[in-house]
Amino acid sequence: MALRFENTGKDYAAEAAKLTGLITGQMPKARTLLDVACGSGGHLAHLRNNFACEGVDIDRSSIDEAKTALPDMRLAVEDMEKLDLGRKFDVVTCLFSSIAYVETVERLNESVRRLASHVTPGGMLIIEPWIMPERWLSERQGAGGPDADKAIRDMASHRPVDRGQAAMRALAGELRVVERLKGQPKLGWFTFDEYAGALKASGVNYRFMEPGLTGRGLFVGALER
Repeated sequence: MALRFENTGKDYAAEAAKLTGLITGQMPKARTLLDVACGSGGHLAHLRNNFACEGVDIDRSSIDEAKTALPDMRLAVEDMEKLDLGRKFDVVTCLFSSIAYVETVERLNESVRRLASHVTPGGMLIIEPWIMPERWLSERQGAGGPDADKAIRDMASHRPVDRGQAAMRALAGELRVVERLKGQPKLGWFTFDEYAGALKASGVNYRFMEPGLTGRGLFVGALER
C-alpha cells in the first residue's frame, strides 16, 4: 500500500480549490477536515487555508515528508482499514484514488465504514475512486457493444485485485496514462456498485459527481443524522 503512482504534473492547488468550493457550497459551516491517505500533504497544504486539517497515511516516509512541509499540522501513520482516531470531523476525504489500495471488496467495505465513523452526523465523506472497469471498458470500446460487454463479464469473474493488475498493465503500456510506477502496486479495480454498496452499508447517502477533481468523478456522501 506504500507503493504509489508518480505524477509530477498533479495540480494540488487547483484540486484543493475545487474541493473547497464543493464543501463550502454543501456545508458552509464545515470547519474540520481529515484527509485519509494524505501522502506527503499535497492537498492539505492548500486545504488548511480554509479548514482545520489533519492527515493520516499508512506510509511512514510520506508522513515524515508531510510533517516537514506542514510542521504545525497533526499527522499520523494510520491504516484506513483500521482507522480509529477517537474523534470526528466535519469532512473526511480520501483522494487520488487511494481507496483502490485496499485491494478487495471486503476491505473496501471495512475501510469505508471506518472513514464514515469519523464523520460528524450530517457531515461529508468524499472519496475519489479509481477508474471504474465498466466505464473504462465501455469508453475504450467506443460506443460499447458486444466486445465491451464480454470484457466486462470477463473482468467481473476475477477478484478486484486481479482486475486492478490488468488495468495497470493496460494503462501503463497501452494507454500510456501512467508515466512511471514505483514497483508493482496491487489495486482493487472496483465497480460503481461495489463503491455504492460500501457507502450504503456505512449509512452514507451519496451522489456521484463528474468530472470530479481529475476526471474520475467523486463520491460525495452525507452521513445520516
